[in-house]
Amino acid sequence: MAEKVKVRLRTIFWVITLLTWIGMVSATWQAREAAVIKEWLVNIDYSEGMQFLTEDEIDAEIQAFFEEGNSLKMNEINISMLEERLRSLEYVERAEVYSTIESELRVDVYQRKPLVRVHAEDEQYYLTERGLKFPLHPEFSARVPLVSGKIDPEQWSDVLGLMQVIQEDSLLSAQIVEIERKENGKYWLYPRLGNHTIRWGNLENGKEKARKLKKFYKEIIRKTGADYYKSIDLSFDDQVVASKR
Repeated sequence: MAEKVKVRLRTIFWVITLLTWIGMVSATWQAREAAVIKEWLVNIDYSEGMQFLTEDEIDAEIQAFFEEGNSLKMNEINISMLEERLRSLEYVERAEVYSTIESELRVDVYQRKPLVRVHAEDEQYYLTERGLKFPLHPEFSARVPLVSGKIDPEQWSDVLGLMQVIQEDSLLSAQIVEIERKENGKYWLYPRLGNHTIRWGNLENGKEKARKLKKFYKEIIRKTGADYYKSIDLSFDDQVVASKR
């Protein structure tokens, strides 16, 4: 009999404890939801070396968002609208906004990463690997290859495909600084080291051409020096034709 009483008392104790804990959590959550945010903390991803954005610029955009009448209450903040506003900025690739239990608003911003810089007849701009166009920055210049020559918009996917082939190899991605499309539709590449041109030709068999160029650099240029040849032609099947200066 005494043992049954003890069991009941323990059960009642744990039920009361559980209900008390649930009540405390519920009260804490309700208080948090009704609270006004204390501050927002901005974190910009600089891991790719891009310096298009500053924390002050993002901070000003968030400030303007709330000054336009959007609520500061934790349970009323329109997070999706704020994220969409930040994503509309020219140099923002992605924005993630979330609140913390300390009534803080965290804002994580990821910058756009250009694959190439385009020098067209009437303008200059960047292109991402998805073909997204965005303007140059007045203060920061990304260290990416330059693309020049007459290229129509429908040809950009081909050019980006060529650039991706080059970037797949660490040697070539460090060496190639410019891609030029000639009037005849052929492509020439210009290296960082060496006073020579690389005549890529058309965009067919890109990976094979990259393999031939890398092999030529390792087996020939390493011995002769980067200035020994004036041109390296990759447009022929199964061979590299190099012209001496």
